[in-house]
Amino acid sequence: MGDRPRFFSRAPRATCLRQKPWSVPYFLDLRASYSGFEANTSGLTIGADARLSNEWIAGGAFSYGHTDLSQQDYRNGDSSDIDTYQFTAYAGRDFGAWYVDGMLGYAQQQYETKRDTSVAGVAKGNFDGAQLLAKVEAGYPIALGRQLTLTPLAGLEWSRLTLDSYTEQGAGALSLRVKGEHALRTASHLGARLEMAIDMDNGATLYPSAHARWVHQFDRDGTDTTAAFIGGGSSFVTPGQKLAADSYLFGVGLIYQQANGRAIGLQLDTEQATARSSYAGTVTVQWLF
Repeated sequence: MGDRPRFFSRAPRATCLRQKPWSVPYFLDLRASYSGFEANTSGLTIGADARLSNEWIAGGAFSYGHTDLSQQDYRNGDSSDIDTYQFTAYAGRDFGAWYVDGMLGYAQQQYETKRDTSVAGVAKGNFDGAQLLAKVEAGYPIALGRQLTLTPLAGLEWSRLTLDSYTEQGAGALSLRVKGEHALRTASHLGARLEMAIDMDNGATLYPSAHARWVHQFDRDGTDTTAAFIGGGSSFVTPGQKLAADSYLFGVGLIYQQANGRAIGLQLDTEQATARSSYAGTVTVQWLF
């Protein structure tokens, strides 16, 4: 491996730095036409990792994110605010010609929802959620010259989301009593990353990169919601939207690393699927000590 940094994103890439604390402010914009909503997320990730041996590196991170979700179409006026607090542990193993990275994460989420009943005012809900996440990715770097590296990638990711039950307030008999629910997701991805190292006259190094991945969802069923009006009547089920089987991720990045190991990076990503698209921007700052 070279001495360039591999900033932690969805999965960390082992680096040859001894220790590196880093922080990541990010912005995500998500739009889905099949269910008619737009979501905007911003947040901050702070972490540090250390080299345990010539082959192993390990670290941890804490993330906070805030999401504003606005419903559209027939649910125009409904909205959700979500605060997410996530802890992540990750490790990377270098096998010489190839490497494996893995991560485990736990997220605690707080939801505030608003639902316009049109006739009885706005129903408000407050509830918590929790998410477990795991991911593993393998890469095989191939040198295409002194400066250019192509890395084929393959990975698998899993998550489980649990949402608590809750009762809405503010809409009288039209407020809902909503049952708790959970969702399991498993996905594979195949792709490649292309990187270049450009040495500069001041001793710094510039690392432009681009990557593309195909993601296949194995658990595609939508998450159904069971609820009943507190004013009476039997419960009913609102079916969740089934996920697209395949999506495609594309991204470009640029890292500027000074001779003393400090670095700043910018990454832009997009994910495209049937009737759904998302766009993300990430700024990463790294300190070496």
